[in-house]
Amino acid sequence: MTLVSCNGQEKQTNRDKETELHFQEIGESSISFGGHNSILNFKATADNNYLLYLRTNQQDNIHKDDFYFLKISPKGDSINSLPISFENFLTDYIELDQFYYVITTDLRTMGGYTKDFLNKYDKNWKLIWSRKINKPKYPDGSTVLTLTRNNEILLIANEFIPKTTKIGISFRRYNLDGELISENLMFTKGHSKPISIIQSADNNYYLTAEQYDQDANINSLWLMKLTQKGDTIWTKKYPNFYSCQTILTTNGDLLFYGSNYSQTEEQKTHYHYLKIISLDTEGNLKWQKDIKQNYYEKPGNVIETQSGSYLFSSTITPVKDKGDRAYVFELDKNGGLTFDRKFEYSVGISSVPFLIRTEGQITIIGQKWIGKFGDPFHDIIQVTKLTE
Repeated sequence: MTLVSCNGQEKQTNRDKETELHFQEIGESSISFGGHNSILNFKATADNNYLLYLRTNQQDNIHKDDFYFLKISPKGDSINSLPISFENFLTDYIELDQFYYVITTDLRTMGGYTKDFLNKYDKNWKLIWSRKINKPKYPDGSTVLTLTRNNEILLIANEFIPKTTKIGISFRRYNLDGELISENLMFTKGHSKPISIIQSADNNYYLTAEQYDQDANINSLWLMKLTQKGDTIWTKKYPNFYSCQTILTTNGDLLFYGSNYSQTEEQKTHYHYLKIISLDTEGNLKWQKDIKQNYYEKPGNVIETQSGSYLFSSTITPVKDKGDRAYVFELDKNGGLTFDRKFEYSVGISSVPFLIRTEGQITIIGQKWIGKFGDPFHDIIQVTKLTE
């Protein structure tokens, strides 16, 4: 691993004085494991740090991938790194005591259906056991898991029944030894995909999912409130939304960050724009905000600032600029745009930056392309530090 650091105040720009005091750049550093570095997974750890799952390949062998877990502090400082190899694709994981419970998906399907595996690892990523979940999924399906208050694993996935047209979302509970406790399947109309699950204030769960209606050609946010056993309390849908992240705000609201597509009649061109939806805890709409300033916009993540506003990261491809750029923007509690900034460096291929908040500082973790034309595999992990 190579770590390169440089610290210093950002140069003065033409922004007005009020904006100049907001989110000033106070330093940056970079991390590299080889010629190409891409972030596949980004998650908080139990010790209040963050774990990045990276795919890398060396400049002298760009066809061989290596994988690392990189642990960093909220200020973006590297703590340690560990090479890792999973037999299947890492989908989601949770942490408990000295163990990780991991979902991996077999993607070697040749166009057929996939299957999940529930695995237990120690903190050095040594496999303890693996349980095959012998239920079929679509290759583009997803699985999420969480730990219940009773220390049971709640696993939610999309499924279909072979040789039929029935599809749905499954809910399974396992004990910490990987033994199945209960399971049920909710049949759905159209292809559905779980995105994330978070705990509610009353110790139930909010499941964020996507559902595609083929007849109407609409993709909707599907919000479900569930008990710890996976039973449904209520469900609601919000059309024209591809969800990326859900957070429960300090004032008790639900905030959804994602995107949608639009098409101009004149140019017959599809635009991918950012979209934010704010709901109360019963799923009632409070406000929504569309960010449509560019040709293509890909959502990263959202954090709540100390002042109660919301800061978002994304990757954008401006209409007049062929390169992809890191982009952050701030919305107030009512969805009003109060700050935005486009970073001038090119980000890595198909990458988005992530935000971390710590006392007095915002840290941006992302990829930065430092290669030349014809050298697409030369990029680094960029750490940019801002004042809050």
